[in-house]
Amino acid sequence: MVHDLAVCAPLHDEDLLELEHLKTRESFSTGDTIFQEGCPREKIYTIVSGAVRLVKTLNDGRRCITGFAFAGDFLGFIESGNHILTAEAVTPVHVCSFDRKMIEAYLREHSEVRDRVLDMAKNALQRSYENQLILSRLSPVEKVARFLYDLIGRMEDNRLKASPLTLAMNRTDIADHLGLTIETVSRCFSKLKVQGIIKLISANQVEIVDKMMLKQTAAITGEVE
Repeated sequence: MVHDLAVCAPLHDEDLLELEHLKTRESFSTGDTIFQEGCPREKIYTIVSGAVRLVKTLNDGRRCITGFAFAGDFLGFIESGNHILTAEAVTPVHVCSFDRKMIEAYLREHSEVRDRVLDMAKNALQRSYENQLILSRLSPVEKVARFLYDLIGRMEDNRLKASPLTLAMNRTDIADHLGLTIETVSRCFSKLKVQGIIKLISANQVEIVDKMMLKQTAAITGEVE
């Protein structure tokens, strides 16, 4: 399944074998740092399983979680010489890692894979723009609703379980991602529950009772299902 989602999706068997020789399998425990902001970008990664948070540290030490990555997503492709973010394992994470110089040489020879990388980079950039909208214009409950709605779409696109929705990240991660306090995030979840939009099965499992109402609450308009 991950092959179908990741950069190797366009490859035939013989090309896959060549790529297989370039990769190294790595595993990270919950809380481990996969790569650090400011460090040289020596590898790129495709996530096989697990969830990763992408963190930007501000000058005063506060952290901003710019996004999350899941199975099928890549890390480190679109950065320049040094990493601009820190990648941390939210859950146990398994990845395929590639030496940056070797994979870049490989991409120059395989246009179909290079095009796949560009498509994935465009999707990541689009999510980044949408996150800017969420942080700048939406109310707290709209932010949380949008976060849940977008996460459902990510899970479905990556062929992961979206019903009920399992939140790999905790309330603190969500708060640092949306620019809210933990208390505000909890109140927003409770409000969505009272409105009958979601059902809280457990602390990290959410059942979406009314997806259309969730979409409306998230202030999403003019989008085709």
